[in-house]
Amino acid sequence: YGGASLDLDYFSSSSWLKTLATHELAHNFQLNSKNSETGHGAHTLFGNNPTVTIPIIGWPIFIYPNLFLPTFALEGNAVLNESTYDNGGRLYSGELRALTYTHFKDRQFSINKMINTTLDFPYGQTPYIIGGYFHAFLAEKYGVKKVNEFYEENSKSYLFPFLLSSHYRTHFGIGYESLMYLFKRDMLKKTKGMTLLKGISLATSQVNNKMHKDGTNIYFTSTPF
Repeated sequence: YGGASLDLDYFSSSSWLKTLATHELAHNFQLNSKNSETGHGAHTLFGNNPTVTIPIIGWPIFIYPNLFLPTFALEGNAVLNESTYDNGGRLYSGELRALTYTHFKDRQFSINKMINTTLDFPYGQTPYIIGGYFHAFLAEKYGVKKVNEFYEENSKSYLFPFLLSSHYRTHFGIGYESLMYLFKRDMLKKTKGMTLLKGISLATSQVNNKMHKDGTNIYFTSTPF
C-alpha cells in the first residue's frame, strides 16, 4: 500500500511516513495535555470523556481543553514540529511557500479566515500551511520550546477553554489578535522580495494536479471551478 508516498514533494520530505509520525505525535502531546490537578482528577474519575458536567450548577469541566482550540492552532503547530524535527516538512516546500506569499501579497489573509473554516482558496490547507507559517513566526520570536509549551499552559483552562486571546496573552505576553497583526506585517515584508512570473497562462486550476509526459508532449488536468 503506497499511502502518501506519491506526495513526497508536497511534504518536502524523503519519508512521508516519518513526517506523518512526527505530525501525529505532536497532536498526541497537544490533545492529551492535562496540566491541572482538576483535569487529572476528572480524568481519573471519568476517563477519556472530553467534558463532564458539574452537578447543580450545570457547568462542564473540560478534561481536554486543547480539543477546543481552533484548527490552525493544532494543525499549524504540528506542521511546525514536522518541519523542525524531521529532514523536511511542509515549511521547506517552495511550492507552499509561494502559495503562502501569494496569499499575503494578494491581501487574502484575515484573522476570520484563520480561525474559521471557509470555502476560500486554498480551502482545507489554510490551517496547515498558513497556520504552519504562523507558528514558525512564533518560533522565530519565542523559540520552538516556548511555542510547544503553550499547549501545557492552555490545558490548565478546564473551565473556560474558549478565551483564546487571554490564553495567548498569559503565555506569550501578547494577545492572539496582536500576534496575528505582527505575523501579517512580517509576511508582507517577506513578500516584497517575491517576483511573479510573467507570461501567457495556458490554464487555471483550483487544484495542483500533477503533470505527465508522453514523448515530447506534457499533459495535465485542470480544475478551474
